[in-house]
Amino acid sequence: MRRIGVHRVFLPTRSRLLSYQVVTVSDGGEVTDCVPLSREQAATEWWGGLLVVAPEVVERLSDESFEDFCRRLSDRYATASESICPLRAFHVSPFDAAALQFTPDSRLRPVR
Repeated sequence: MRRIGVHRVFLPTRSRLLSYQVVTVSDGGEVTDCVPLSREQAATEWWGGLLVVAPEVVERLSDESFEDFCRRLSDRYATASESICPLRAFHVSPFDAAALQFTPDSRLRPVR
């Protein structure tokens, strides 16, 4: 199990963008918790940037803006049940967390 601290977490199943969160990922790669970063916690890795937490592999379309990416995924997963579908985390790197924008080199990589 690992705990990862990030600037932002996007949850398309809830159409929510959260700030300063700690995401817990099981050894099997499933997201088990997402809580606000309110204090320093032991054994938390700071990755920064953005994590996308979704029921399946997500990809950014060519030249897609972050706003369009969020809208597309929110529409796609609007009816997904988090209790039925295990959630996976994908780290976006690099990502401009202050401007909420992808960079030309932004890539989504699964968290394992």
